[in-house]
Amino acid sequence: MRIKCLILDDEPLAVRLMVTYAAKVPELEVVMSGTDPRTALSYLERHPVDLLFLDIQMPGMNGLEIIQLTGGQIPVILTTAYDQFAVKGFELDAVDYLLKPFSFERFRASVDKYLQRHHLVEREDALLVRSAGQVHRIPLAHIIYLESLRDYVIIHTTDRSVRTLQSLQSFAERLPESDFMRVHRSFIVSRAHLSYMERSAVVMGEKKIPVGATYRDAVKRWFSQG
Repeated sequence: MRIKCLILDDEPLAVRLMVTYAAKVPELEVVMSGTDPRTALSYLERHPVDLLFLDIQMPGMNGLEIIQLTGGQIPVILTTAYDQFAVKGFELDAVDYLLKPFSFERFRASVDKYLQRHHLVEREDALLVRSAGQVHRIPLAHIIYLESLRDYVIIHTTDRSVRTLQSLQSFAERLPESDFMRVHRSFIVSRAHLSYMERSAVVMGEKKIPVGATYRDAVKRWFSQG
């Protein structure tokens, strides 16, 4: 299921940043983004939307007024550079409150709050990953290891490799710790596909993956528990 979201902020740079962040979240589909509140309201009158990202302070009409005009029926994540609006935002039952500037990780956490509130959390046996404009469902049992390459992560599975524009840390937070382990700043491995461990590497079938010095003791403990 894709979550149709609308992004509204009077700062074009903020809009572009959130659109970029949303593109990294497989569950999100940005159906409208912009800087004009009245254009956004017109869109909302004609199209269904699941989630709003609203700036609180905008000229002419602020985000809180938009919530009231829509009857508070659409879940909203508020964004602002001023923390004094937080109480009002939560009085309106906002899903979350993002204080600018915010990172992708903080943006992702706010989306996770929405997913949890609406019981749309990712199934425990698979990952949803966006790649080349498509959303892939990757069973955890098929994942051999994940490899970070600058801004991308490649998920190597038993039958394919999927490249996605996300951070390795975001996967480290989503994958179950009992089954997956970060062994290097650039690698996460699956216990199920681990053949054996050497002093400074783990072997996954024919692939040898380095173990970073700072991860070595934790990896040894994790491996011995298997």
